[in-house]
Amino acid sequence: MVYLSHLSISIMSLVMMGYIRTVTGHRASWATPTYIVLESLSVVACLLLSAAIMGMPLVDPEITASLGEDAQKDDRVTLFQWITFSWVNPLIQLGFNKDLQDSDVPPLSLTMRTEQVFNSLLAISQPKIDAEGKKQPVPSLLRRLVRLNAMDFFLDGSLTCVSVFCNYAGPYLIKRILDSISDPTPETKARAYIYAALALLASLGKAEADLFHLWHGRRESVRVKNQLVAIIYEKALKRKDFSGVVGLGEQKSKDDAKDKNKAGSKDGKGVDKKVGKKGGKEAKKPEKNVADTGRVVSLMASDTTRGKPSCL
Repeated sequence: MVYLSHLSISIMSLVMMGYIRTVTGHRASWATPTYIVLESLSVVACLLLSAAIMGMPLVDPEITASLGEDAQKDDRVTLFQWITFSWVNPLIQLGFNKDLQDSDVPPLSLTMRTEQVFNSLLAISQPKIDAEGKKQPVPSLLRRLVRLNAMDFFLDGSLTCVSVFCNYAGPYLIKRILDSISDPTPETKARAYIYAALALLASLGKAEADLFHLWHGRRESVRVKNQLVAIIYEKALKRKDFSGVVGLGEQKSKDDAKDKNKAGSKDGKGVDKKVGKKGGKEAKKPEKNVADTGRVVSLMASDTTRGKPSCL
């Protein structure tokens, strides 16, 4: 950002010198030959330094080497590949040549896998103790999700504003270009060129903002979904379902009542004490057949989030 700021200032200075010379017909008093040479060298130096930084990886190569196979393509990209999303080109080319299979799609990055995001959520879900020794209440789920995904939420909202601004800047600049060329003069022509350059920058900025907005929007969607699904799974796997026990007791009471009526009709007395006593005991103490959580988890069978099995 520092190099880009210096580059923008130097280019604006050179453009201003050219605009003044076009409008007035002579060079500005402050535009000395030394100043022009220094600004030109500043532009060249900033371009070279920016190109060098564009070729550097976003993640330390030692970290990606230590991760091994867990480091995916989006973890090994350079800044230029990240800005242009050129690291997706091999997958797009493969999909152009043949139908993609599940094995062709690379796994998710570690920053979006269920195990990692859920461990991060558990880390901030533990109750904290203040200086007085009192246990502080755990923040609500919404606050924890916002805290973990604050950067994605901020970038998503900021890039949306940038995209909307660039979207409306295009027609506005085109209108100014048409107004400038309707009465052609050296000054209006120079302004038209400036407006055309700004319109090009607005189009490029909108395209880039939409790319990053889509990426961070999808990323925050996947992370939040994984966190919520992992919380549901954790609660489901810790909970016992006793509804099967209640149903079992009611069914045994009905069966015992039927047996008692049959026995009473046989001996003519209407009640078989042995069967009635046994039936009463079984009705009061049903078998401890606690239903497993498989039935609860099966309700989530439609979940297709891809995560490591160790998260369960």
